[in-house]
Amino acid sequence: MRFKSSKRNRNKSFSGSFHGDYEVYSSARVDVDSSYDRLRENSQRLRRLRNDYFSRASQAYSRGQRSLAHILSQKGRMMNTAIKHSEMQSSAKILDMVNSEYWNHVPSCYRTLNVHGLHVKEAIEAVERFLYYNRDQKGRLRIITGWGKNSYPNEVRLLPELKTYLEENGKLFVEFRPGVIEVIS
Repeated sequence: MRFKSSKRNRNKSFSGSFHGDYEVYSSARVDVDSSYDRLRENSQRLRRLRNDYFSRASQAYSRGQRSLAHILSQKGRMMNTAIKHSEMQSSAKILDMVNSEYWNHVPSCYRTLNVHGLHVKEAIEAVERFLYYNRDQKGRLRIITGWGKNSYPNEVRLLPELKTYLEENGKLFVEFRPGVIEVIS
């Protein structure tokens, strides 16, 4: 099946599966799975560096080198800021990547948000923005979370947290199928 949208995405072919009136694209998941480690690599490197600073600060403190411990501890705290910045960048790239199938190829899917591959906090923030920008729309908004197969330790975390968020904010929703929530607006 071919979709025409913008000049940039013209005539791109797409293979996905369809369920009734709802399109379910499996290629977004493949893109996330193959790119996730690469996109989160910098954050992981910064975490290792932060942990090393804190470990060295602890060792310096136990040896009585208080000023060195203080400096190393400050560097560790600075790494926390760098990690947050890196995570925001990764989150934005993943969000754009998994939603490009919906936003660029199929005009009827502008009311679908795929948060597959995001951390829980990042996903909740993305859903918050999505609901805000679609607050005047009538009908259903679809949010794809995935099944949690790639969660460690094989425990679904995003879906229950999202349901709790929606309940706390008075949103009516239905689990359309596993890993897909439809918010009734």
